[in-house]
Amino acid sequence: MLRFFIGFCAMIMIIAGPSQAQVLDYGNLFGSSGNAEPQQSRPASPLPSLSPSPGPAPSATDYAALTNTDDPMLGAAKDAVQVFRKRLQRTLSHVPLVGGEIWATLQAASPTGRPGYFIACILFASLLMVVGRSVSRLFEAFIARPIFVSAQRPDPKGYRDKLPVLTYRILFSIVTTLLTIGVASAVGLYFYQEHAPTLYTVIALFAAYAAAKTVDVIWRMALAPYLPDYRLPVIEDMPARRLYRWLVGASAIGIVMLAFLAWLAALQVPEQSMVVLTIFGHLTIVSALLILIWANRSEISALILSGRSVYEASWVTLAAVRLWAPISVIYLIAAWCRLSFDLIIGIDTQGEELIIPYLVLLIGLITYAASSYVIERVF
Repeated sequence: MLRFFIGFCAMIMIIAGPSQAQVLDYGNLFGSSGNAEPQQSRPASPLPSLSPSPGPAPSATDYAALTNTDDPMLGAAKDAVQVFRKRLQRTLSHVPLVGGEIWATLQAASPTGRPGYFIACILFASLLMVVGRSVSRLFEAFIARPIFVSAQRPDPKGYRDKLPVLTYRILFSIVTTLLTIGVASAVGLYFYQEHAPTLYTVIALFAAYAAAKTVDVIWRMALAPYLPDYRLPVIEDMPARRLYRWLVGASAIGIVMLAFLAWLAALQVPEQSMVVLTIFGHLTIVSALLILIWANRSEISALILSGRSVYEASWVTLAAVRLWAPISVIYLIAAWCRLSFDLIIGIDTQGEELIIPYLVLLIGLITYAASSYVIERVF
């Protein structure tokens, strides 16, 4: 039966002939297309080529059109660059006008109409601090020095014997600083009138003096440049004194510059001039710190090694010796660039990036010393 069916299909195909083959009309098959004529088959269109067709290369206009798309991130980046460029040009063009605007601001703030009034005010406040310093000398001579000398021991060992003496020294120094400012302020109340710019000037001077003295005392405690028997870090006398002078000098530059900028801002110097002054002020601070790092890199590396040679130190200590200087330099430059960008673009900033690492270092030194003292006392 199967052979008969195959032979019958073959005979039908031979009779129909291959030359007259028609496309099957499914509409006629199901009776839905009426008397529609049969459609002849058409050759299939060739498939499109996957290879790129030769043509002109994209022009600069095409790339420009691509950058003008509606991509929000790309558009925001373009806007930020354009805004920064315009503000940078405006800031640079304002540099020659800074001196005149400061002069005009001082004239407007001075009760006499002359900017020299503030120089006389600073000199008089300095004279008042000399009077306060004379009073604090009495405290040092009759109270602080006897206690400080009696606390010393002939052969101190470790944090347990050294840290109390250094703590006395820092406490007495802070008290003398407060006495100096307190006496100067009390005497100045009889001379200064209720004039806001004058008070801003005196407060800026007193605050700068107090901050500089406090930082000086902290570095004296950390390095003990003139008390070798009570020096905690392993460092010789001459390197300790040299490093101490550099640290105090760089700190004083930063404190004076920040006080100067705060004073000008309190006198309401125009905003664009304050931007220029703040950028150059931060650059001065960063430059002082970079010079400090370069001039004392060997002393600081010796402090990290703590009297050991490079062959005796661990790999962590060696990594710190190799990396502390380049990391500090990169951080300071990057912080100044970030602060300058924020100021130019119009973002309010106070320079925390430059101050916070310094404070963290001081707090870390104090915490380390205190914890070492507790450990030695307990165990």
